[in-house]
Formats: sequence, structure tokens, C-alpha cells
Amino acid sequence: MAKVEEEDSVSLFDRQLLKEVDLRKGECKLHNCGLAVNNPGDNLVLRPLCSDDYEKERFHAMRSCAGTYYLIVLEDTKLEKIVASGTLIVEQKFIHEAAVVIVETLILLSERLGCYKTSLECKDPLLTFYTQFGLKREDNQNYLCKRFFH
Repeated sequence: MAKVEEEDSVSLFDRQLLKEVDLRKGECKLHNCGLAVNNPGDNLVLRPLCSDDYEKERFHAMRSCAGTYYLIVLEDTKLEKIVASGTLIVEQKFIHEAAVVIVETLILLSERLGCYKTSLECKDPLLTFYTQFGLKREDNQNYLCKRFFH
């Protein structure tokens, strides 16, 4: 596995949190496939976003994915400070069961962080897939959606 940590790089959050995620506690039993947070698959490293990802061509990589990433900021010009931001990602499909590793890890991480719930939005045909992670429909739990038909 390639080393991704560099001494001057700053993680978005403490990478120790991911080390504490135990996939054996997850619903999908990914450990039975030999997968773990520290071993998510061949040539893969699961880690927080780091400050040097932009120096590693992350910005240019995002920009080269035309029609995928739309990041906007609201700047207070008096304070010369970003006061809000939003991101729209036109998500590409996961490949090679990457979704299983990502979803399972995020669910376990949310539990570790003491979140009172984890929610996921999906279309009806995917409900069966996501129930394998212990997610379920609950009464009086709603989300809002605006669909565009082009």
C-alpha cells in the first residue's frame, strides 16, 4: 500500500477515528472478505481528505470531471472571509463494490462519533441493498426532494 501521509499535510479530521472503525461490527461482514478500514482493497487507502489533496492535483482532477463537481462559496468581502459554502456533486456510479466499503465505514464512524442517527437517501429499488447495513424506513422520518426532468 502506498504511503499517503506527508509530514506537512493536515487531515480534515483525526485519522485515528478511521483506525477505530471495526468493520467486524458492521452489518455486511466485510471482514469475511478480508476487507478492513486499513485494507479496503488492492491499491486503495481509506483516509480523511487532506490539505495537500489539492496540491496533488485534486482541484484539477475535480475540474477535469466536467459536469460532476460544483463547489460554491459565499464570501464576506468586508471580512475577506468565506462565511458559507455548498457543494453539488453529480455522483458517478460506484464500481467494484466500493459503495459497500464506503457506506459501512461511514455508518460505523457515525456510531463511533456519537451521532444520534445516520440517514441515507435512495430510490426505492435500492432499499434492499441498503437494508444490509441495518438501515430501515421509520415512520414520520422524511426528507425533501426536488426532481428535475430534462
